[in-house]
Amino acid sequence: KKEIIKYVFLTEIFSGKIEIDKFNKTLNCNLEKELFIELLGLKTSGAIIKDQNALIATEFGQYLFVVLMKDFYIGMDLVRAVFRDDKRLKNKDYIDIMKENIDPLNSASMEFKAETN
Repeated sequence: KKEIIKYVFLTEIFSGKIEIDKFNKTLNCNLEKELFIELLGLKTSGAIIKDQNALIATEFGQYLFVVLMKDFYIGMDLVRAVFRDDKRLKNKDYIDIMKENIDPLNSASMEFKAETN
């Protein structure tokens, strides 16, 4: 559940503002409790400010969230690349994208590299 809250938080704060009550009602959670450490870090670094019942991205925060979204979508591209590869799907027991040495800018690094027994 926490990973879902983090994902929705990232996509919502990317727009610049999150209404805390609306967020909590939509996800049936307590944002400030569930992501206490994450929000503390973002507030301390100056990425977000709290204004009444809203979290607002600062100029630095807007930059930070663009970078985080970019990294998120690069990761999703890698997952899609793995599952487009028929050899990987046939050897699904060997898929471990986190262990594979993949460079998203080099298509050759996405070739099948399953371990064999």
